[in-house]
Amino acid sequence: MPPVLSGTFIKDIALIDYGNLTQEQIDRDTETVDGQHYQLPQTRLIWIKLWSEYGEWATLRRFTPEKYKYYREHIGQEVHIAIIPDPQVKLI
Repeated sequence: MPPVLSGTFIKDIALIDYGNLTQEQIDRDTETVDGQHYQLPQTRLIWIKLWSEYGEWATLRRFTPEKYKYYREHIGQEVHIAIIPDPQVKLI
């Protein structure tokens, strides 16, 4: 993840199955700001390709038809990214 999250745009999205991810991709996406990791759903996911002045990067989100439609409709648009701790998320 780049050091500054402002000026981030959705470049593209794709569907991916958890089983097709490498351990490096999983670790990179699930790392928290304090270096721990959260459990990624082992199901179909949305791979979101992002662009900012610092370059390209990506993140994963759980697939739902509604989320997929939302992200697809926002390709090319600037997005606001907020990192909000969720006390219900199990860290591993």
